[in-house]
Amino acid sequence: MLSGVSHREAAMMDGAGFREAVMADDVRAAVEWVCRQAGLDAGRRRLLRRHASVVVRVDEAVVVKLAPATPDNLTRSTTAVRMASWLVSLGFPAVRPAYPSALSWIPESGGSGWVATLWEYLPQPAQPVTPRPVAPLGRLLRELHQLPAPSFTLPTVRPLRRLCDTVTADAARPTPVLSAGDRAFLTDRIDELLTAYAGLRFALPSGVIHNDAYPGNLLVDPRSRYGYVLADWDPAGIGPREIDLIAVGAPENRFGRDPDERRLFVAAYGWDVASWEGWRVLAAIRELHSIGAYLRAAPVKPAALAELRLRLETLRTGDRSRLWHVVP
Repeated sequence: MLSGVSHREAAMMDGAGFREAVMADDVRAAVEWVCRQAGLDAGRRRLLRRHASVVVRVDEAVVVKLAPATPDNLTRSTTAVRMASWLVSLGFPAVRPAYPSALSWIPESGGSGWVATLWEYLPQPAQPVTPRPVAPLGRLLRELHQLPAPSFTLPTVRPLRRLCDTVTADAARPTPVLSAGDRAFLTDRIDELLTAYAGLRFALPSGVIHNDAYPGNLLVDPRSRYGYVLADWDPAGIGPREIDLIAVGAPENRFGRDPDERRLFVAAYGWDVASWEGWRVLAAIRELHSIGAYLRAAPVKPAALAELRLRLETLRTGDRSRLWHVVP
């Protein structure tokens, strides 16, 4: 399976009617164009996922990932391919690119178009090998964090920048998803957390980070020494290593995670991010950052809109008793 497509996301492939309804004309045209560039047959395409991006399997071995054609997405997609290619060349267990660069497609009739990347398809078991493979994730991150910076330039990680851009883009929509009150809340909270982030003194040295490290970005691969490869390298960059440890390593979470998983992750990585006083700031930043994907998907995905509203309400009220959910 592809970078960014997890077990739960594969499970949502629930019928040809849904797939055809979501695979709009511009998506089909983009996939066909990409396949022509890469010498692949687009005739057997099958939608795997549509959220903030679109993922389409085009043959037995390749998956195409499409993101809206913006300068930011082109940069992120280029980073993903270069980063994954570099890691694979070092023997690091990362998902393998199936094409050496990102491709931009703009329809002849006009419109925003898509940025495409191609990835090796990894068949996944019907049920994950472990319910939440936190120990393999910890081992993968420990190895990743020991690597030197590559010879090519990686972006410096800027927390909440993408959320800022998403909030701004939503305000420009003919019918914004966010109310004025929600927009003001997010803007104020972003400013508050960025001020706190600027004052942090990190315990670990800065370096190469994945920047979205959680079990959903692991794919089963029997060739890996850990049984999994790490996928979805779009947000990768240079930044504090602590950022990669927050999703599983923070003691508090909004998803009802078993506390035992944190213990297994910490043991596998070899250091407990909760022993550092700044972890709560990074945890709050990650929670707020998670709003962005649902805000981008909300106009075309009712389930994403419902989850967005839940997260906004609980963030505004401080209510941690209502659990958040992952929408495939």
